[in-house]
Amino acid sequence: MSLCKPYPRSFFFLKNGERGLEVEEGIKIMNQNEVQGVNEKQNVIANTHTHQLVKVNDLDLGEVEHYKVLDLGDGKKWKGDVLENQPFGWGVARIGEKREYEGFRIGDVNTCYGTKYDNDEQVVYEGYLWNDMKWGNGVMFDQGREVVYNGEWMRGEHNIAKRVELLKEEQLLHTLVEDLIVGDGFCNGEEWRVLDLTLLSTLKKLQVGNGCFCSTLEVKIVGLHKLESVMIGNNSFVTHAEGRFCLKNCERIATLKIGNGSFASYTSCEIENAPCLETIEMGEMDEKNAVFHDASLVLRGEGS
Repeated sequence: MSLCKPYPRSFFFLKNGERGLEVEEGIKIMNQNEVQGVNEKQNVIANTHTHQLVKVNDLDLGEVEHYKVLDLGDGKKWKGDVLENQPFGWGVARIGEKREYEGFRIGDVNTCYGTKYDNDEQVVYEGYLWNDMKWGNGVMFDQGREVVYNGEWMRGEHNIAKRVELLKEEQLLHTLVEDLIVGDGFCNGEEWRVLDLTLLSTLKKLQVGNGCFCSTLEVKIVGLHKLESVMIGNNSFVTHAEGRFCLKNCERIATLKIGNGSFASYTSCEIENAPCLETIEMGEMDEKNAVFHDASLVLRGEGS
């Protein structure tokens, strides 16, 4: 299977929350042995080495029984971990005598990690799972045991767009995005009062158009170790209220360009630990087009 080092590695779809972007659904490969899956109803952590569930919400996992056999009906059986007469952990699912699946299962849903088999008991998929879908790193095989695809999955799909254009308000973001483009006049609703990009750990380029994020009071671009450039158009982040901009611990960023009138009412602009930052352009030097007109500008290097 393709490796996902360095850890952790997130495969999340995101939504807006009160404090910015937050996880809607997906998995995080925490380290070599542990994987976490989350959605609105579940928070699951499993150990793929010991084949044990570490956490399922706030349930007492001490009640889980091991090496149990369940008759699931229609010739289907489960042998493995059980809670309240339901699959709950690692085990093997069979149809008749043929193995159908081996891995983690909660209720009737395969989750976290496992191996799926065809009718001839040949492996068709091995890797991470969430909500019974390929999700994370995994390998799909054909009937001849040849590799069809070895790589990243989300919601059962492997053609994951690494370039995302926000051209409509309801469009979903995910944590594998590398190029994020916001079209002119978008993301101006109250739900964007905080723009925290911390979860976008693979982001390389951020491009914001004109007249965007005009309700945003706080911008946090922190710990994005692959980020190379930030380019913001004219009259964006214009809130008519005090705001705060923070770009910190982005070791690869080389370019920061901000157009006329953007961040005009922000009172704080902090740039820290960006050792590769070579170009900073902030609009035109006159009061009408001022960028960060009322802001204190703090620029710090590592250790300063």
